[in-house]
Amino acid sequence: MPSSSPPARLERARPLLGTRVTVRVGGLAEAAGHAAIEAAFAEVARVQALMSFHQADSDLCRLNRQAAGGPTPIDALTFTTVEKALRLAAASDGAFDPTVGAAVVRAGALPEPVGAPPADPDATWRDVRLHGAARAVSFARPLRLDLCGIAKGFAVDLAVQALQAAGASSGCVNAGGDLRVFGTSESIALRTGAAVGEAAPVLELEEGAAASSGGLDEPASPLMAVHLAGARRRRLHGRFACVVAPECVWADGLTKVVLSRGARAAPALRAFGARAYALGPGRAWRSYAA
Repeated sequence: MPSSSPPARLERARPLLGTRVTVRVGGLAEAAGHAAIEAAFAEVARVQALMSFHQADSDLCRLNRQAAGGPTPIDALTFTTVEKALRLAAASDGAFDPTVGAAVVRAGALPEPVGAPPADPDATWRDVRLHGAARAVSFARPLRLDLCGIAKGFAVDLAVQALQAAGASSGCVNAGGDLRVFGTSESIALRTGAAVGEAAPVLELEEGAAASSGGLDEPASPLMAVHLAGARRRRLHGRFACVVAPECVWADGLTKVVLSRGARAAPALRAFGARAYALGPGRAWRSYAA
């Protein structure tokens, strides 16, 4: 007689958010497990549709076109993401700045939003205004909001919530190295960009999230324009950072703070209960505790 016990693990992958998103679930019967995975993918797809810099009808593109003219209503998920981005910007004194979009456009990594007014080069995160009652956002001056430094982590958290809501006892969501696990542990090899043949450090993650950014030996590229030192808009390269936090949204965003500030990122890490592991050009590891 076939066993009626639920399978130990179901796992599927799908291209989303410009990367490969893998969802693993445990503790559910097969049909329920697949339904939970679909729900998780749906949450990630929602974030992609709402916060894409490439889709003209996304909330993000509408903000970049309209918000300098006044409060622009957006979806609750987008509003929450902007709110979290500003919270991290304040906690890091601007080391994380979601208004780096204009610099990313100039670097050639993102397209100029069609129909958007010219961005003010002096605009920063302090020019973004939240209107909670209306669930709207406005800009004090034209700018380019870019949520790619935090939205992927938020999508991972939403996907985990979908698995938990379905009754899963364990699970893991991995979006190109931004991941979160619950009810289990995960061994993570830290891909630092070191020379081929060198051993990759391994991190054991349990009931939490981790995100990595940068590459030790990778040359500077337009995509590195995302890793900027606040208002100075300075590209960073030749560094690697991994952040472990209770939620992936904070792990994702804090990697940029650690790349920018190093040991000076400690106050921001403490604000979100996070720990960082950083590797510099001299191949010396540093750990910054919460």
